Amino acid sequence: MANLTFDTLDDLLESLGGISPRRVLLKPTPGTATVRDVIRHIDADKKRLVELIDGTLVEKPMGFAESMVAATLEHFQSVPWGGGVGDRPSGGGPHRAP
Repeated sequence: MANLTFDTLDDLLESLGGISPRRVLLKPTPGTATVRDVIRHIDADKKRLVELIDGTLVEKPMGFAESMVAATLEHFQSVPWGGGVGDRPSGGGPHRAP
């Protein structure tokens, strides 16, 4: 669990890279989210693509340009690259950074 020491919402947003407040989920409280919360959003009936940043759930943006890149990558995902079919992550899909 992250230990948030911000005085203002602006400080939190700045620590997240200056993102729009519309992307920050308030439940669970910023700084307390876990990987289970990410999975809960992905598996929900109304799916939301979110990422976990320092214990805060942030909704992933997907604009037209990003969508086109993802579609192109998904096309190439079906081509074997030596490791088998479909072993490359898509643009908006969940993955865990090492």
